[in-house]
Amino acid sequence: MKTIAQKLLSTRSSLGLPARAPPLTGAAVRGELLFTRRLACGKGLGNAAAICRNQAQRRRDEVYQTSPLGCSHLTIDERDCGCNRDRVHLLALGCFLASAACPAVAQQEEAAQNYPSKPIRLVVPWVAGGGTDIVARIITQKLSENLGQQIVIDNRPGANGIIGAEIAAKAPPDGYTMVLHAVEHFINASVYSKLPYDTVKDIAPVTLVASHYLVLIVSPGAPMRSVAELVALAKAKPREINFGSWGKGSLAHLSGELLKTMAAVDMTHVPYKGAPQAAADIMGGRIAFMFTTMPTGLPLVQAGKLRALAVTSAKRLPFLADTPTMIQSGYAGFEVQSWRGLFVPAKTPRHIIDKLHDQVVKVLQVPEVRQHVMTAGFEAVTCTPGELGTFSKAELAKWAKVVKTAGVRIE
Repeated sequence: MKTIAQKLLSTRSSLGLPARAPPLTGAAVRGELLFTRRLACGKGLGNAAAICRNQAQRRRDEVYQTSPLGCSHLTIDERDCGCNRDRVHLLALGCFLASAACPAVAQQEEAAQNYPSKPIRLVVPWVAGGGTDIVARIITQKLSENLGQQIVIDNRPGANGIIGAEIAAKAPPDGYTMVLHAVEHFINASVYSKLPYDTVKDIAPVTLVASHYLVLIVSPGAPMRSVAELVALAKAKPREINFGSWGKGSLAHLSGELLKTMAAVDMTHVPYKGAPQAAADIMGGRIAFMFTTMPTGLPLVQAGKLRALAVTSAKRLPFLADTPTMIQSGYAGFEVQSWRGLFVPAKTPRHIIDKLHDQVVKVLQVPEVRQHVMTAGFEAVTCTPGELGTFSKAELAKWAKVVKTAGVRIE
């Protein structure tokens, strides 16, 4: 308590308060410090000093009446005076403490008002040309215009998205680093025994951006022209049929494992850094097939460079109307959907998250942008940060069951 009294004495003269230290009781100190803390937090530390000064002056006027000669005398009883006087001086302390924090907080407030004031980095944990990268490039041009700052796409592929995810999770939470995650970010939590970040706690959701289904592709020169023929070939040649993916534990990998389980066949998984590399090896005859993203597979199918055997949607897709679903191919319940969502590092200020959310939603409402997203094989979808948070946790639980059933585990 003496320390508080000493601090009060050091600020008393600047506020025009009495030179004698007021009687301080434990209850008065606790109550007034709480009052001052709430006052500062509720109004913002940037102007807390002015608030405290004005409040102190008002409280002092309630207790003291100054005579023409400049002498102060009490106008209410001594008990009330003591309480109010304690309040005045503790408010002075609040002013003192808040003033010390004002420069830093003022800078934060100014930065918030000016956000963004420099280029923003968008981490894409996958290779250039892949589905996530394509979506990122579709939305960033218009988003940069809306925000008035350049958005730089930073491709950081590898380890099924873990490398890029770690970079984003450990970046400063200042709004200048975003990450476009795919569903693999939440699959990894079950596939890998240890990750360099917490899948949920180290990121903050902004909004969903797009969703799509997968397409099973083979080389146009391959002997199989249906899923049934592919499975028959795999049964005739156990372990000799290779299927690709964009990484161990990826959605493509788990889709292949799901087919192995449902068809009771033994095939070999070959992981790649990205879907384009795997697709290139299918065209080159080095692997037999893969479940790939629409942005990667659709243009190649339409160009005749690959053949589509099936899609993973519940119903046929309008842009691949002649291609049956996996369900129609004889595998009831085989429905796999991927998505892309925008996240930022945990503890990013809420007003920044809200601004990014609003601007991304605005971009995806532009007809031209929606058309580009659809042409790439995606469907534009958005949601609130809270809805994405709930959805992410549901995906975490959903894929944990799939991973356990498939027996996929990486130490």
